[in-house]
Amino acid sequence: MANLSIRGLDDDLSQLLKEDAQKHGLSINARVIELIRQGLGVANDATLGYHDLDGLAGTWDEMQAKAFLEDIADFEQIDESLWS
Repeated sequence: MANLSIRGLDDDLSQLLKEDAQKHGLSINARVIELIRQGLGVANDATLGYHDLDGLAGTWDEMQAKAFLEDIADFEQIDESLWS
């Protein structure tokens, strides 16, 4: 496995990398590799973190959550005829 040294990294960019790595729960090295893979278009979905629904997480009240579970209850049913 190859090693790479990056020279000329200014303090602001270095700090942004540290913060970004912490936000993703990764070491700086792991996050830089992830970013390079993404930039080159070779990242697989397993390495990507999606946060597009984060703003919705935990926002439902109890009544909304109950209504949702009632609405999807039919999806929990198994149609035995499909498995014969």
